[in-house]
Amino acid sequence: MENKFDTSFNFILRANDYLDKVEMSRDITQIEEHIEKLDELRKEMDSRGFSNPGIGMSLSIEEEISQEESVDLKKQLSILKYMEYLKRITLKRVKVALSSFLISKKFIKTNPELISHLPVDGNYIGRIIKTGRYGLSAFTRMNTLLSGKDMPSYLIANIEYEKEGKKKTENIRIIKNHNLEERVKRDFGENAKVLKTRIVRKPGLVTSTSARTSIILSFVSRSAEEVKKLMDKKEEGKIKEYNNILRENGLVPDSRIDLVDGFHNIKKELIKKGFLSEEDEKVELTEELKTQINRRTSLGNLLTEKKATRELLVTLYKYYLLNSKTTRQENNLLPTLSVEPEVSHLDVFNILEHGENKIENASNILKEKIESEDLILRMNQKIFGASFFAFKSNKDLDWCSEFFNIDKEELKKGIKDIKIILEQGRGKDFLEAVKDVSS
Repeated sequence: MENKFDTSFNFILRANDYLDKVEMSRDITQIEEHIEKLDELRKEMDSRGFSNPGIGMSLSIEEEISQEESVDLKKQLSILKYMEYLKRITLKRVKVALSSFLISKKFIKTNPELISHLPVDGNYIGRIIKTGRYGLSAFTRMNTLLSGKDMPSYLIANIEYEKEGKKKTENIRIIKNHNLEERVKRDFGENAKVLKTRIVRKPGLVTSTSARTSIILSFVSRSAEEVKKLMDKKEEGKIKEYNNILRENGLVPDSRIDLVDGFHNIKKELIKKGFLSEEDEKVELTEELKTQINRRTSLGNLLTEKKATRELLVTLYKYYLLNSKTTRQENNLLPTLSVEPEVSHLDVFNILEHGENKIENASNILKEKIESEDLILRMNQKIFGASFFAFKSNKDLDWCSEFFNIDKEELKKGIKDIKIILEQGRGKDFLEAVKDVSS
């Protein structure tokens, strides 16, 4: 037990020491070396039981043992619990670091600026905190979006009923739990009963938690930085003076200093300048400042979330449009990104149908492109995807050429080729419903 504890603890120390020294590299060879090392660490942790470190935390202390033994046992359990905590967070850190390097390998040529925001050291908590209040809100919402937590779920009910004098059990799928017992009796007989139920949720667009954490953080971190600069420029009047005092003292702008303990000297200065009022040893910001801070925080949250979400979804949208199913299987953009997204997955791209540079019918166009991917056997897959989009959307060729970074003449030719393929195959009805954007 003691040796095993020491071995695990030393292994955790070595793993964290390695992660603390990890830095982003733009050298593909170094990236691959980090991937190999991190994958070895992950496998070693799995073999040591880090992914399922349960040690029977429900152990109870028997009344018969002495008080001295009870205190000693509590100490031992406390140490063991702390070890399990260290195992979990170290494994998570390794997985996030590994996902970050795998993603950086894909983006190093197409989006090199983005990879500097990936949490390659695995310290995702520190990176979330560093993004500030704007980033935390955006990260939470985007994680929900890609994880599928808000996707429709259904119930699997395990039922027991009698048929021809014999008891049988069966699993049935139901959408709503309303009056379940009555419905089961109605369909399977008066003796039928529900033994147990379980909720089933479809996996999201990116199933791996560490992959979602890495890719979302990179976009959120970049967006939060840009939004912070924008919000700083929008400062004027009293809020600017107030925030400058906070900055001079190493505090975050737009913070409600009246809600935190300490900082007495700063509070005294703010009271003198009329930003804080004091009554019965309680300080409070002026109503004007409270209103401005709330508005600026809400605006910053909204801008960061919109910017990060749109940029990430545009990246994924282009990837699905410009790459075939075979390519996605063999060279996926993100670890565990869905190769064949379902309709419910594609609904996330409805967000692109709103706001600046909106793409009307974004999810429907992508759905039809994926359904038509067998046609790309006769075309370059990137030209096919971009031309299909130009053919289906209401965007002109200049917009499409810039969006996909593909020459306009290639798009024109691609649209003509698509028409020929569709006319020869199963696309005649489809053609009639689509306007000609190449003319």
